[in-house]
Amino acid sequence: MESVLLDKDGPVAYLTLNRPEKRNALSLELMTTMLDKLKIIEQDQDIRVVVIRGNGPAFCAGHDLKEMVGADLGVRYFHKIFSVCAEMMQTLFKLPQPVIAQVHGIATAAGCQLVAACDLAIAETGPWKLLNTAGILLLWESELFITRRTWTRRQLTIMPPMQLS
Repeated sequence: MESVLLDKDGPVAYLTLNRPEKRNALSLELMTTMLDKLKIIEQDQDIRVVVIRGNGPAFCAGHDLKEMVGADLGVRYFHKIFSVCAEMMQTLFKLPQPVIAQVHGIATAAGCQLVAACDLAIAETGPWKLLNTAGILLLWESELFITRRTWTRRQLTIMPPMQLS
């Protein structure tokens, strides 16, 4: 099973985190796959907006901690995980297309960072949580709309209409 799915619907690219049994935790393989998909999207002139979403009950539970414990993995292993994560977040931030996080369930730690790396976050109606690495728990009972970037009217008019559900 592929850890990140890429689907196109006209000018909209959907990146779906696809590890529902692990609450879409960010494994090294998932982050590497995400980077590969982002590079494809960056080169595709037909894609005008990107939506990141998660399969299953959660948007993203952060790093896959089971991948980080157990055997003596060494400092280089952790450096690689966090370097790939930083590259993924920076690639999202620099992507020429606007990126929307379609959040449901939980987004904790690096999952919260993933939401913050997007230009826009739209959350489902109903209870959901964001927990950042500072340990601040944010709870909502309604839709949330967060933006990181300021767009001109021209940029907003080229974004295609879409239904997020």
